[in-house]
Amino acid sequence: MPRALSGTVLARVGAAVLVLAAASGCSSDPSNEPEPTPTSTTPTSTTPTSTTRTSTTTPSAIPTSTTPPPAIPAGASWDLDFPDPFVLATDDGYLAFGTTSGLVRVQRLRSSALDGWDGPQEALVREPAWATPGSSWAPAVLEVADGWVLYYTVQVAGTDRHCISFALASGPAGPYRDDSREPFLCPDEAGGAIDPSPFTDVDGSTYLLWKNDGITLRRESRLWSQPLAPDGRSLTGRATPILDTTQSWEFPHVEAPSMTLADGTYWLAYSANWWNQPAYGVGLARCSSPSGPCTKPFDEPVLATAPGRYGPGGAEFFVDRSGRTLVAYHAWLDEPGYPGHRALHIGVPDLAADPPTLVPG
Repeated sequence: MPRALSGTVLARVGAAVLVLAAASGCSSDPSNEPEPTPTSTTPTSTTPTSTTRTSTTTPSAIPTSTTPPPAIPAGASWDLDFPDPFVLATDDGYLAFGTTSGLVRVQRLRSSALDGWDGPQEALVREPAWATPGSSWAPAVLEVADGWVLYYTVQVAGTDRHCISFALASGPAGPYRDDSREPFLCPDEAGGAIDPSPFTDVDGSTYLLWKNDGITLRRESRLWSQPLAPDGRSLTGRATPILDTTQSWEFPHVEAPSMTLADGTYWLAYSANWWNQPAYGVGLARCSSPSGPCTKPFDEPVLATAPGRYGPGGAEFFVDRSGRTLVAYHAWLDEPGYPGHRALHIGVPDLAADPPTLVPG
């Protein structure tokens, strides 16, 4: 689960049940957790043919369109199962990417003005041989010089380990193909890696935010930031921890990072608690840079359970076609847990408010 100024009939009981369930009992002591390997190896992938792209995914780039801000409907924007949403503005509308559900690997929706969606279609048409089929989740998309990169979480076949991989396409809608021979980012000593989210700063430098999945080893999970190479296919520099689990409402872990830059302040949205519980919510931290340090000015979630919106999470900032920063997130329509489903919601943040808000009211 980037952004600056600001980045069918489905089986509703999908593969998300299998791949998102986590074991309980992690340690609350960050000192017990080994640091991830600073850089990753670059998987062998097929580079797509470059084409003229229709939009930009760099969250710091303000769209040049004079399109007026779209009206955001109240309630669910898409009321079928669509966890971990990532929304992207294009010249002719919007694309939304979500966790695999049923037989659709990495769901993709289309909308002309955020007031209705068509789909879902399958965005990820080729998974790597080393991955468990149908276990892909938490997608995020980044535009690079020669195409588009879709980062996502996937389970390593024959294990309970989850790692980050990427797939490539020549256009933002895909189809995306992953020909890698190994995971892109998978610090085994820290439990693996999940929830990738790219962020592009005002100077054009790009970072990948992610969570080490320490809970699989009964260790603390943290949020991390690491610089991305310009082609989006390798990591550079050192992985920096930017957020720990420290507040009572967050336990047992923080996850799903997403960053935006507003009025000179880097804001980090993150989810915490158990994904299938009413206490799950979205927190907001203030950061000095994309690599931290980050502090928590609030001692409770800024987006929490409310009628028709239970256990909200997976918040991702994005920029609409008018240049306005919005946030996509999922929430259960009824009591959390399957066979229910997590619907797509769109919010209009007010980060200048005191305190800041992600959703009006």
